[in-house]
Amino acid sequence: MAIKDGADYVYALGHIGKRGSITSQKIIENTTGIDVFIDGHSHDEEQMIFQNANGKEVIRTACGSHLKNVGYSIITEKGIIDPI
Repeated sequence: MAIKDGADYVYALGHIGKRGSITSQKIIENTTGIDVFIDGHSHDEEQMIFQNANGKEVIRTACGSHLKNVGYSIITEKGIIDPI
């Protein structure tokens, strides 16, 4: 819907984490339309790339802990750049 309404990119914000039956990785791998997933539950600083249900690479970035880090990505004229 966001793309149909004119969005260039779709960011998902979550408080999901990397453990348990539902993870940010599982969400990415079972959906389409997300370009970047910014997660916060596990307080990690890992930047990862997973493939979505259509095989497109999706960046998963994390927010760290206690304002020591910020989850982000960079958008340039060429598109989204992986912050790794």
